[in-house]
Amino acid sequence: MEEKLGQLIERQQEIGKQIKVKGAEIVTVTKVLFDILAKIFTVYVRDFGGSPHDVVKVCKMWRSAALYHSPGIWGRIHLTVSPVTLQSSWEGGFFVCSSPGALEKALERSKGKNISLKITNATSSETINLSDLLLYRRIFGDSAHCWENLDIELPNIINDASINMAGASAALLIASLSSSSNSLRHLKLTNINLKEETLTTSPVLETLTLTRCQVDLSRCDYPALVELNFDSSSIPNALTEIPKLRLLRFRGPILTPLIQISAPSLQTFDLASPDHETWLSGGWGNKYNPRVLFLRAGGWDTAVFKAFLGWMSNLESVDLETTKFLDALEVLEELEQGEMVSLDDAGAGEGEEMGAATQRPVACPRLSALDITLKEEVCGDCISQLVSLSKAVIKKYRGTPVLRLKFSNGVMEEIRSQDH
Repeated sequence: MEEKLGQLIERQQEIGKQIKVKGAEIVTVTKVLFDILAKIFTVYVRDFGGSPHDVVKVCKMWRSAALYHSPGIWGRIHLTVSPVTLQSSWEGGFFVCSSPGALEKALERSKGKNISLKITNATSSETINLSDLLLYRRIFGDSAHCWENLDIELPNIINDASINMAGASAALLIASLSSSSNSLRHLKLTNINLKEETLTTSPVLETLTLTRCQVDLSRCDYPALVELNFDSSSIPNALTEIPKLRLLRFRGPILTPLIQISAPSLQTFDLASPDHETWLSGGWGNKYNPRVLFLRAGGWDTAVFKAFLGWMSNLESVDLETTKFLDALEVLEELEQGEMVSLDDAGAGEGEEMGAATQRPVACPRLSALDITLKEEVCGDCISQLVSLSKAVIKKYRGTPVLRLKFSNGVMEEIRSQDH
């Protein structure tokens, strides 16, 4: 009997060892599976616009993987400041929350990594009470180091009578929210007045967008900034040299804020401003020499376009928008009359008189693409006239540029030099 009992005990111990081995294998497989599911969920949410709430409803394993092992799917948060509600939802690729508790839960699930925070007002009111915003003051302070993207658009913030907190101001709160993170790469501010506070941005900031803002950036350095978007109602004081800036987009009637900016690495310049005199007086526009130029409808005239052709010798692509048929016609006529003719072609077989013309500078010697978008409705004869002029321009240009004409009715004509 004792011998039989000893055999059973040994068998029990052996089975126990096997259970431990198999259990360890299952845990390892589960961890790998969670990692794979986390990657799949992230692609589903971020690339295909899926909702994390759909994922957690599938099964217990998926729910556990989504809630505790997939922080990347919870990192896009849209906070609607007022009114405060306990409900939350998923809309437009963002976890939408309207209370401090919901915001804290979203931050906890994201594990404080790669967070994109968007802050707006939930109502159409033109004002918001400071007390509504200060409900989130502690949360902002505790998690500000986590922000990677910040997009803040709020109406006018009024200091209601219930606020008696030291240093409680909207400008101070937003400035600290935008300045506290060393991981902040993208900052967008709309309708924000920070004249009384100095904004110190992240050293890794890559894109900055200011719309209807008053911002003091005198303490800022931009070693990593590659894209700047702002309008003439936003005055980014002390913006001077931006060494790595590659895209500069400006909107508004007054060009003065652009004058102070130096961008030696600029590749793309996107402009819509009718302040032509500033460009033409003194020729200061030649401080920019990008590869790509966008001129938006209503923000330029043919004099500015011609000046750009003379200033910007590095241009490879020009994209023009115009609301007038006559402007498109004048641009093409200007080019057809010789502005784009190459040095080699200009003097070939034309004698000494034509050879002298080769001494003048050639506009856009590197140009490979010209796009003209006409927003005015035009008849078939007008289209034919523009197409004919485009073909004449292409014939004069040495190399293989492409010229595209786009019309408001959806018609597009593409003319290539090798075809003519």
